[in-house]
Amino acid sequence: MQDANLLTDNAVSDQTRAQIITREIRIQQSVEIQSTVPSQVTGNWVTAAVFVFFFPAITVSSGAIFALVPIFLLSSLAARSYISLRNRPRPQKVSRRRIRFIGINSFMIGLSWAAFSFLAVRHGDATASFLVVMGTTAFAFSCLVSVSSLPKASLLAPSRS
Repeated sequence: MQDANLLTDNAVSDQTRAQIITREIRIQQSVEIQSTVPSQVTGNWVTAAVFVFFFPAITVSSGAIFALVPIFLLSSLAARSYISLRNRPRPQKVSRRRIRFIGINSFMIGLSWAAFSFLAVRHGDATASFLVVMGTTAFAFSCLVSVSSLPKASLLAPSRS
């Protein structure tokens, strides 16, 4: 790998080294996130289906079903991206825009789950509300671990030490 040689070359400036490291970090972030997409998409769809099938009255009457629409759409975008990239070799370059898009997509899905919880809890009995909160919270933390390679998401992830 040429970049590894450039990192040890004394003639290379610190700024160039920083650019190489930053580029490699973005590539690694993208590869790690891409590898977790199937479990995240499946988790989003299955969790949504569980709530719709086990709590249909609460989900529909509270309007929480509308919070599931962006979850399905954003998860579908991630699934489409995964399918198009799954058999390709490791990328040579990943843009800042791609990493930013991944972060925004994750944030929007999380925000949609928060809206779902807020709406469903207001219309459910104590048991159903508890199950909704626990289900969405457990799912959120499991997804958080899988996107922990993104710096902003990793601030919320449990410490590994």
